[in-house]
Amino acid sequence: MLAEPLWAEWKVAGGDALGLVLAATDTPTLQRMLAEHGGDFGVLTNPADVATQALDNLDKGPTWSFGVSDPNGPSPLGQLRRREAVELLSAGTRALYSTS
Repeated sequence: MLAEPLWAEWKVAGGDALGLVLAATDTPTLQRMLAEHGGDFGVLTNPADVATQALDNLDKGPTWSFGVSDPNGPSPLGQLRRREAVELLSAGTRALYSTS
């Protein structure tokens, strides 16, 4: 949620922000948790692949979900794509505060 308002605010100045939603990724923290508590997440995603895809899609924010069929993710406003919903909410907020 932090990346979405940053993306909306920064994009007008040419900046980028991306909230990255990960699948089970092979990180030291996950490996420690599995060693301590057991369990199995199946095939773990390579962190380098996640980083590469995130950087390749930085300009497609505000949210990118790694390894899913629609990496832009579902919208909080039903049928709108998440990016369109963030743009709409941002425009509404700007309009509200520009009249105050």
